[in-house]
Amino acid sequence: MGSALGPAIAIALDEADFQFELPIYGNVILNGMTGPGYVMGILWLLYTIILAISFAEPDRVGLDEQRAKELAQLKSNDCADDDIENLANFASDSSNLETNYYNENINDEVQITEHEKCLGKMHHVRADITPAVQICMFLLFSKMFTVESVISAAPMITKNRYGWSVQKIGALGTIVGCVTIPISMFIGYISRYREDRLIMLGLMTIAAFGMGFLIDVTDFIGSPTDTYNEDKVLAVGPWRYTLGYSLVVCSVQAFDGVAGAVFNKGN
Repeated sequence: MGSALGPAIAIALDEADFQFELPIYGNVILNGMTGPGYVMGILWLLYTIILAISFAEPDRVGLDEQRAKELAQLKSNDCADDDIENLANFASDSSNLETNYYNENINDEVQITEHEKCLGKMHHVRADITPAVQICMFLLFSKMFTVESVISAAPMITKNRYGWSVQKIGALGTIVGCVTIPISMFIGYISRYREDRLIMLGLMTIAAFGMGFLIDVTDFIGSPTDTYNEDKVLAVGPWRYTLGYSLVVCSVQAFDGVAGAVFNKGN
């Protein structure tokens, strides 16, 4: 919804042009350039306040089962009674449980330093970053880099190359943002019946085709003109750009949900 709301606000505030004074802040200029920023700033402030007041940290799924499993494993290995009692007391606090885990592997008579504790925790974190987690992190970073690059470049390209107005640019972002919602819902539905890797491969293939539509080869093989070689067959015109933009944004945004689900499974 956010990707569709932002361009829609830009369209609504394009004709606005007035200013007023605020205490402490001073003069406020509200127009088509500054209006969306003020609106999003107010929304994020409200979101932060609501989050601070109403958010409660949920229990991590499977954490209690994992603690019970570790406790049962210690009992089966004939651990000392005091170690079992300590683990049971610390089971409600995950940070204390983690510290107790590292303290089991050293002699009780040796007191470890804070530096050694920190090194032990860092080693534990590195051990959890498996190749599957690394791949998912790379895919999520690539997704963010790709979609932000395409979306950020759209206003400059469409305005300078095709002469679009703010209304047309905002309409493109709003329509594509709204279309992304049912596509993501459809991807979530079929993910119950198809493997995640196949869905991710399909979405990445669509995004690659979309990127191909956005590449204007005439800029490399011909002499650029004031009209950006619009008379050339291979030149990227408004319709081709709109198609490529839509394919990239919709597929990459839908890919985000699948990659996030795979990341949670790998983690």
